[in-house]
Amino acid sequence: MQLNGNLPIRNQCVHKVIVNYLEADLFLWGSYGYGLDVIAPELPERVLAPLGAQKANLDPYIKDLFMQFGLQEVRHVRKLKGAIGVKYSFPRPLLNLDKYNFAMIMDRAIGRKLHPPLDPYSNSINYLLSAYVISYLGMTTYTGGSADVLGSTDKLVSISVTAVAVHVVYVVPYGITAAEFTAAISNLRNTLSHEFVDEGVVVPKQLGAEGQITGNVIAGDVDSAAISATPANSSPPST
Repeated sequence: MQLNGNLPIRNQCVHKVIVNYLEADLFLWGSYGYGLDVIAPELPERVLAPLGAQKANLDPYIKDLFMQFGLQEVRHVRKLKGAIGVKYSFPRPLLNLDKYNFAMIMDRAIGRKLHPPLDPYSNSINYLLSAYVISYLGMTTYTGGSADVLGSTDKLVSISVTAVAVHVVYVVPYGITAAEFTAAISNLRNTLSHEFVDEGVVVPKQLGAEGQITGNVIAGDVDSAAISATPANSSPPST
């Protein structure tokens, strides 16, 4: 059974489970204040707590949203590990969710050092932008037949809601809109991946679906088909 390309399903699931470990711990820590080690301690397989993970200062709506996303990711990890098979152990690698790591990624995306450094855990908007960096990996990873493993499209919905929530808001104190931040993050991903186009959540109308809308919360090609990504080009941005 194949998901896409020439990789067997087990190899692709290993790649996907890494992304889901990352998303699960980011979303759970940000909303609950603890991660997989508490929610589902059997899944990580080793006690290497993510570096720098912490509870975010979220408003009630965003907190509830990411509680849901986090628990969805727990289910994804469980399902993917089941697809890999019980005789293949794949423990969670050491993850760096430190605020300074996210700040470096944002600096690189914007093209200059932000003052103060963008802290993903300080407020809802910053957290949404940081989740956009990570969640986009999941969305592109789940295309090209991944329903065979996950059986749903809730990843696309989650990214849509996140993008809609931030695209018209100014990010304090930088004088940059969230839409401009997402475009910068998308440009950074394009530079690093070389293989798929990510345009951010607001585009010129002629680039939107059917050339009729500027909103662009679901990544897609000219036919609005989801864009798949390989393990090589969906790696997290390097700092």
